[in-house]
Amino acid sequence: MEITLKKAAPETPEAAPKKQDPDKFLTLLKNNRYVLLSFGGAIVVFLLICIAYRMIPFGDVTILRMDLYHQYGPLLAELYDRITHGGSLAYSWQTGGGGNFLGNFFNYLSSPISILVILLLGHKNMPVAIGVIIMLKAAFSAAFFTYYLKKSPQFRKHNPITAGFGLLYAFSGYFVAYYWNIMWVDGMMLLPLIVLGVEYIAEGKKPLLYCLSLALLLVSSYYMAYMTAIFLVLYFFAYYFGHHSIRDTLGDVRVDQNGKTSLFETLRKNRFVVAFTSCVGYAAIAGLLSAFALLPTYYALKTCSATSGTFPEEFETYFSFFDFLSNHFGDLEPTIRSSGDVVLPNVFCGVVTVMLVILYFYVKSVPLKEKVASLLLIGVLVLSFDFNSLNYIWHGFHFPNDLPYRQSFVYVFFLLTLAFRTVTKLRELSRRDFLTVGLVTAGVVILAEKLEVPNFRDGTVLVNLCFIALYVVLFSLLNNREFRVRTVAYLLFLGMFAEVTVADIDNFDIDVTNESYTSEYDGMKAVDAFLEEYDGANDYRVETTYPLLCMNPSWYGYNGISMFSSMAYEHSSNLYYNTGIAGNFINSYTYRPQTPVFHSMFNLKYLVDNDPEVHLDSKYFSQIGELSGLTVYKNNYYLPIAYGVKDDIVNWDHATGNPFQVQNDFLRRAAGISEAVFTNVTLTDVSYNNVDPFTDVLNSGSYSFNKTSAGAEGSFTVSFAPEETGRYYVYCRTGNADTIYLSADDGYSAQTPVSTDNQYVFDLGTRTKDVTVRIEVPLNDDSGSVELFVVRQNDDVFEKAYRVLSKNVMEVTRFEDTLVEGTVTLDQGQMLYTSINYDEGWTIEIDGKPINYELAMSSGEVEKIGDALIGLHMGPGTHTLSFRYHAKGLRTGLLLSLLGVLLLLALTLLPGRVGRRRKSSSGHIENDNENVE
Repeated sequence: MEITLKKAAPETPEAAPKKQDPDKFLTLLKNNRYVLLSFGGAIVVFLLICIAYRMIPFGDVTILRMDLYHQYGPLLAELYDRITHGGSLAYSWQTGGGGNFLGNFFNYLSSPISILVILLLGHKNMPVAIGVIIMLKAAFSAAFFTYYLKKSPQFRKHNPITAGFGLLYAFSGYFVAYYWNIMWVDGMMLLPLIVLGVEYIAEGKKPLLYCLSLALLLVSSYYMAYMTAIFLVLYFFAYYFGHHSIRDTLGDVRVDQNGKTSLFETLRKNRFVVAFTSCVGYAAIAGLLSAFALLPTYYALKTCSATSGTFPEEFETYFSFFDFLSNHFGDLEPTIRSSGDVVLPNVFCGVVTVMLVILYFYVKSVPLKEKVASLLLIGVLVLSFDFNSLNYIWHGFHFPNDLPYRQSFVYVFFLLTLAFRTVTKLRELSRRDFLTVGLVTAGVVILAEKLEVPNFRDGTVLVNLCFIALYVVLFSLLNNREFRVRTVAYLLFLGMFAEVTVADIDNFDIDVTNESYTSEYDGMKAVDAFLEEYDGANDYRVETTYPLLCMNPSWYGYNGISMFSSMAYEHSSNLYYNTGIAGNFINSYTYRPQTPVFHSMFNLKYLVDNDPEVHLDSKYFSQIGELSGLTVYKNNYYLPIAYGVKDDIVNWDHATGNPFQVQNDFLRRAAGISEAVFTNVTLTDVSYNNVDPFTDVLNSGSYSFNKTSAGAEGSFTVSFAPEETGRYYVYCRTGNADTIYLSADDGYSAQTPVSTDNQYVFDLGTRTKDVTVRIEVPLNDDSGSVELFVVRQNDDVFEKAYRVLSKNVMEVTRFEDTLVEGTVTLDQGQMLYTSINYDEGWTIEIDGKPINYELAMSSGEVEKIGDALIGLHMGPGTHTLSFRYHAKGLRTGLLLSLLGVLLLLALTLLPGRVGRRRKSSSGHIENDNENVE
């Protein structure tokens, strides 16, 4: 017997029409009041989190962290500027030296909620806007799950408990761990609607919801759509075979007029075949509808690191089953990084869910075939977490750089559906069943603590035991006919509300203030206005001496070098890393003050000094302005975005491991000089602190070390006495240290990060002859290696090279987001070097004649300089050039999307063909006509 609050009239075509409420809007609200309760409850939970962390509007703290801080905030701000100022969505010069902005848009920014919110709140209020976006996505996740329970053919329930389940879904462990990757939350948000569409198709209803919601997810988060698609295939089989009879699945054998078996007619009338082919067909239409997003994104992905990877050759598992089981409880430390000490899927969705899923297998009225199908699907999802090969497939045939188990939201969804199935059958269970399951669940919690499983906190056991006891009591009350069901249902909703609040409240790492994030915004906008008036052109690059964000250029709106995006050109990331920029070699590189060679290579014309520790060389930079505490400098040795270089540049190799050697080799090949701009400094002494003396030659550049006493602190210090006064640089790279400390006898002191992803060429400034400089390297590990290079800059050699390179520069006559035009004169033996990242979306015309990329690459007319930058062979003489950008795949994608629209309209409007609801048959699942309020 099922728990019901009120039975509504059957939703069938034959049902008697209801008397229309004069106010249709109020009627709509009333009919969806628990959907609204779930939506409002999620907002209240979020506001309680805001209060706990003094977040806006209850303080000045923002929700920004990690990717929200460095990626989403700046990129959403840039999107706002592009929409409101008429910029192109195809290409942006602002980050990474220029790149495909459409890739970033569809990877990070294309959620409709995000776009609407930023347009309402504006650029400077982006930290606030992001908080609103996350709140709304959590609220819609809750509301859509509640709506799913209301409309699902297997449930059709709408009451306070369904609202509570919406909260459990919205504030699951997945949300707590990954809310700051807001593109992923769209997958969680839209999944209930997509699954509802699958169930509609399985029951012979209209496929429109399925098609449109899947298309929306493909546009807003193609990555989550991929994982959702895998789940939908698995779910379809589990749902269909769990809820339909064998006869209904196989159908009747059809015969033709001659009495012979007709395979075609048999399959055409087979409910399972029709449902499955409808799901596949309308998924294909959803793909067509979203092709305008998918196709250009596909081509963008081919240039970045996200698609690189090889199938694992050896089988590997990631965790023990008991540790995984224990991670279903509340108040746990979420897993965020694959590199952490504890790496488990984030699957918490309420201890009440754990109890109800166990009880699900107690319910006798749930058919055995449904239980088997559900158990098999759970097993596949769990193994997908644990087996490295399945995990590789779920993540797009790629092991993610970090942030594991990104598909855990589908597991959470399915667990909650099983749990709610139990709720509808609670009166078939006894108080003894509730008590038994409560004791078993409590026993697992206590055992987990005793075994010291990962992620448990000091209060985890107490929190879970309290809620277990609460739910045992509420289940018993709900099962007792002496108590009013609606009252107990509201109590259960409040219990779920309390659980997600208590379990989640300590799991947010939030401390960035709005003031700190926006502190330089007004000053940088003043700098932008100043440079626009001072220079008049915009065909140059700018950078700040201190990067507040990894995507400073997007946040402040200038054309720069710094970049942090999954859509970054992989080969460009390699190049910048090898020239001495801080980065991870894969998808990020962040500018810090560099050498004159680097600045000339990459079109850097102005520096904005926002770091009091930085002292720029007055020989190379002239101060031109000071605004709002920011000092603006002009590069005295500026070279434009393209200029003539020797043909030998095609042999430039930047994969040497030594950024000074890389830059020397660039100038040697580009300018044809034999001297080196950077010469190695001879290290004269080394001292050891709990480190065995090196066996390597002192000036080799690479040093292996072993601590004398393992586990204790240790370091080594090298020193040198400059042979002449000049500009010196140091580059240290190691995974065994975090920071090196620099000092000199004249009182100079500084420090610079050297850990993986953070190391960069560090300017030691002008050092005086014979004044000893020391470099101390504290070591974290007992053994390992350190790469350390110290060089002196030879100004006369650089000036010689600059004079050569500045003779044949391209005069830019037009510079826009997607168009660069100019003229250049090349000498014999020269080619054109550009600091434009190689992208096949560029259409290049030389002297009015377009060149074919494939033919030009094979003939050598177009070169990939350093495997990353565009180079052109044009022959001596004066040439006009045009670079015009079109996002590859966009035009074809738009045509395919138009085809999808026409196809969907045709299938939807054709009477009696597609989407018409078929009559109920004996194979339909139970409760199809019951809509319980």
